[in-house]
Amino acid sequence: MFKKIPNKLSFYLEQIAAGDDEFIQDLIEVYMELDPDSKKALKIFSEKMAEKYLGKE
Repeated sequence: MFKKIPNKLSFYLEQIAAGDDEFIQDLIEVYMELDPDSKKALKIFSEKMAEKYLGKE
């Protein structure tokens, strides 16, 4: 069903950089500029949000 893509992250980042989706580009830039504690807090928040979302299914 899905094609195996070697080096998926590199492939996706190339698509993002070449694309016109400013939201995802800005999101990645902001994330990469966060300090480690802020990245950790965002990870915890995102995991909890995903758990809540997946629990509704």
